[in-house]
Amino acid sequence: MKYIIMCAGEGKRWGNYKGVPKHLIEINGETLIGRTTRMLKEYNVDYVITTSDKRYKKYGKTIPQSYNDCEIDRFEDIGEKEICYLYGDVYYTDYALNIIINTPTNGILFFGSDQEIFGIKIVNKDLFMEHKNIVKQLFLEGKIWRSIGWEVYRSLNEIPLEEHQIKDNFVLIQDWTDDIDFPSDYEKFVNRFKGGNMVKVEVTEDFTLERFGELKNIIRAGVNTQGRLYKGDVFECSKDLADYLLGGNKLEKAFVKVIELIPEKEVETEPIVEPIEEEPATEPKKTKKKSKK
Repeated sequence: MKYIIMCAGEGKRWGNYKGVPKHLIEINGETLIGRTTRMLKEYNVDYVITTSDKRYKKYGKTIPQSYNDCEIDRFEDIGEKEICYLYGDVYYTDYALNIIINTPTNGILFFGSDQEIFGIKIVNKDLFMEHKNIVKQLFLEGKIWRSIGWEVYRSLNEIPLEEHQIKDNFVLIQDWTDDIDFPSDYEKFVNRFKGGNMVKVEVTEDFTLERFGELKNIIRAGVNTQGRLYKGDVFECSKDLADYLLGGNKLEKAFVKVIELIPEKEVETEPIVEPIEEEPATEPKKTKKKSKK
C-alpha cells in the first residue's frame, strides 16, 4: 500500500503565518510533515508527498500537484492499486497512525474525529474514484458548495451530501490528533505542550481503573459513587494516564475523550479518593508498534 501525504493546498486560511506553509510549521521542535514522515518510516511503509514546493524534498519523494477548480482533485490517482491518503496539515499521534496503518479493509475506510477526516484507506480504488467524480461533477454544476473528503464519504454511504453524519466505513479517533487550518489552531496546539500537565477527559465507555486514586475533580454523570468509571463521567488526570486511556493500552482502545488541557496553576495537589472495587482491572502493558516489512 502506498501512503500519499497531501500538501498541495493553497493555504488561504493559513495566510503564510510565520513565513512558512502550515505543513512546515514546528510543533514541539518538529515540523508537521517531518513528524508524519518520521513515523511512517518507523512503520517501514512506502509514501510520497504531493506538492510542487521544493522545500518538501528533504522529507521524501514528492509528486508535483496543484489544483484550482476543485479541492477534491487533491485525491490524485497515482497509479497504485492500494493507497492511503494522509493530510499534511494534521498532527498525528502515534496511536492514531498505528490505527490507520494496522486496520485492514477490503474496500474503503475513513479515519477521523467526528468533525475532521485524518486518513482514507483505499483497496477498492475504482469505487473511490467513482464517488470522487460524482462529487466533483456536482460541485462544478453548482449543486453543492464544496468538494472535500466528507462529500466523498457521504456519497459512498448514501448520505445527503450536505448532511453531516457518520455511519459505516469510519474509524473514530478521539485523541490529540487534529488538523491545523488557521494560525489560531496552531497557537492552541502549541499551548498543549506548554502550561500544565493535567487533562480533563470524559468517559466514553465504562471501565475499571487500578490507578483510580490518581484521578481528580471527578464529576459523575449518574448516581454511582463506586470506584468504577461510567460513560459520561468527567475527571482530570495526568497526560500520561490520559494517553493510556486514549488507546495506549493493551486493548489499543480509547475509553475517554479529551475535553481540555488544564493550565498548571489550576491543578489541585490532592486527588479525590473514592473506594475502588474489590477486583480492579490490571493495567495492561503498552504495546510496541508493529512494523510492516
